[in-house]
Amino acid sequence: MTERLFLTVIVIFLMAVGMSPLLFMLFESMSVDGHFSLNAYAEVLQTDRQWTLMRNSLTLASAVALLTTLVGVPIGILFGKTDLPFRRFFTILFVTPLLVPPYISAVSWSNFFTHAGGFSFQFLFGLPGAILVLFTVFLPVPMLLTIFFLRSIDPSLEEAGRVFASWGKVMRGITIPLIFPAIALSFMLVFILSFGELSVANFLRYDVYAMESFTQFSAFYNFKAATAAALPLLSLIHI
Repeated sequence: MTERLFLTVIVIFLMAVGMSPLLFMLFESMSVDGHFSLNAYAEVLQTDRQWTLMRNSLTLASAVALLTTLVGVPIGILFGKTDLPFRRFFTILFVTPLLVPPYISAVSWSNFFTHAGGFSFQFLFGLPGAILVLFTVFLPVPMLLTIFFLRSIDPSLEEAGRVFASWGKVMRGITIPLIFPAIALSFMLVFILSFGELSVANFLRYDVYAMESFTQFSAFYNFKAATAAALPLLSLIHI
């Protein structure tokens, strides 16, 4: 009972610390001269540009999440369930882009396409380039989650399946269903990270929704409009 009460107090404290600044900004954005007002939200959310930016962000985040999951999960299975030589080295190699700021990765890809013969430099600027860069940055997320979840599987379940079926059928019928939470979690994590990432899209000249809130903060110092623009981001993440 004492431990549960202690943990409850800690959770409430952490939620209060984390949510207090956000709640303060939310209340400030709804107050004009001491009166309740939603003018900031009406101005920001009723323009066609906001919905265009939202569509761009959803397209980018969905594409990156889908591609990283489709590629990262098989790589995670390869590194986690086989005796591939140097698999630890390859794992570290794949994780390296995740440790580099996405903006640096975007600049590196830009330099690569500039100096590589036979490639169109313009390909990088826009949606295809943003997908490519974020794909290379967030690919380690599904790969690592798959490896970790594979280690939590009881080997006896797979061994029992191998008595009656081939390795491929055991993977499809036992292993993959058991690691499905990792697959779903990795998709959601990459989607959220891609949706909120603005440095790569800004460098590659692809307009995304997260840039709107950042612009209102940094360029116009309009904190009410910035908060109103950020609210759909929070709503989408909670969904």
